[in-house]
Amino acid sequence: MKIGILGAGGMARAHAEAYAHMRGVEIAGFYGRHKGKVAATAKAFHAPATTDLDRILRDDSIDAVDVVVPSGVHRDPVVAALEHGKDVFCETPIALTLEDADAMLRAARRAGRLLLCAQLMRFVAEYAHARETAVSGRLGRVTFVLASRLSRPYWSPAEPRPFATYGEPIVELMIFDFNYLNWILGRPSSVSAQGLRGHRGAADYAVAEVQYPRALGVAEGSARMPAGFPFNTRLRVLFEEGLLEADFRIHPDRFASSYVEFSEGARGRKVRVPRRDPYAAECTHFVASVRGKADPDILDAVHDREALRVALAARDSFRSARRRTLP
Repeated sequence: MKIGILGAGGMARAHAEAYAHMRGVEIAGFYGRHKGKVAATAKAFHAPATTDLDRILRDDSIDAVDVVVPSGVHRDPVVAALEHGKDVFCETPIALTLEDADAMLRAARRAGRLLLCAQLMRFVAEYAHARETAVSGRLGRVTFVLASRLSRPYWSPAEPRPFATYGEPIVELMIFDFNYLNWILGRPSSVSAQGLRGHRGAADYAVAEVQYPRALGVAEGSARMPAGFPFNTRLRVLFEEGLLEADFRIHPDRFASSYVEFSEGARGRKVRVPRRDPYAAECTHFVASVRGKADPDILDAVHDREALRVALAARDSFRSARRRTLP
């Protein structure tokens, strides 16, 4: 199986590293707008580099493409790749507008090809275990979920963030947690968000309350934590008969995590789950789905489109100070 990678940044390298360790998978080439950058990335993986997108799209020997260009420009290369008969793995967010997302989904249906999205948190072992526990009913019904993602600013005066291309934090960061809330709680009915305005007037610290038919979900996202604060994600799932809590802190020189259960039979017990690299796991699942050896539904772009719908409604709620329904 031959895969072309559209993009040459850090996520392109992360996905390429996963593909490089898969049997029967060949990285057919990298596409990027900047010749020096794409050449350097391609050289690291002994693959060809090009600044001509058509060289990858028109190559009939390439079975699939992995799209890791900025979210705001996903639509055109994704639609083109599908129209050229290739299966597509697209980085999240699928797009920055529902119009673009829907155009991509229509193209996949017309072409009869897979359009899957890198819905990362579904492949984090602790998050997957919490969802499996919810499905099993072992601790009763889920009543509340908190999903948090806290980061220092990932821009500077010298390198401002073009939100029209990448998405502002309430979309770009928090979509991971909206996606997970939907996965564990179902279809939401409304969302209300409050927060702090920061870089270019965007919500760079927000708390969104998402109402589901039988539970409440809360997503917390920040890109304004102070210097020295480690990138942190936290998951708290409250059941009728217990609680699961996972915490991850990524320091420059170390990684710290904990995962505990509080219930009648496990009062603060550490839960051990098999450790795995979620980036490699989602890429492996994409390849297996293309080969017909895995269920593609867990990565189906429809789910990422629904998470985008919540994120955009949360952004609208933040701006208008009103709760938004999600019909």
